Amino acid sequence: MVQESSLAVTIVARAAYYDRNPTHTSITDITFQVAPHVNTSRGSYTVPALRKAMLSSGNGGVERNTAATTVGAFGSSATAPTQVFKSYSADNTVGVKIFIPVSSGHIMNPGEQATIFDEDLSTAGTCSFSKVLNFVEFDA
Repeated sequence: MVQESSLAVTIVARAAYYDRNPTHTSITDITFQVAPHVNTSRGSYTVPALRKAMLSSGNGGVERNTAATTVGAFGSSATAPTQVFKSYSADNTVGVKIFIPVSSGHIMNPGEQATIFDEDLSTAGTCSFSKVLNFVEFDA
């Protein structure tokens, strides 16, 4: 006796992330601060429920505008939720700049948070800080 069976497997291709209701969002902060100030959150973004987000680009930068009387570390950083960039210096030279570009690809799950920070631990003096993170949000 021969018994026949058929096993049908249906493979359904899932659309790429950019075809699943994509939206673009970003967090940005560009400030000119007088020292001192501790590590301060300047903006955040939380991935909504039933969505994911891909970090598509970003950057962090800092520039010493006026010399500090007592030098301390100054810089900017971002997390998403792990460290994305950290640009810090203790150089007191007026005009010193640090710029960190951020590459794409990091995927964030629902409820995860991205945050941008800056700090200047010097006494007196001023710095310019810039932080940008761009995201493509899509259905999970």
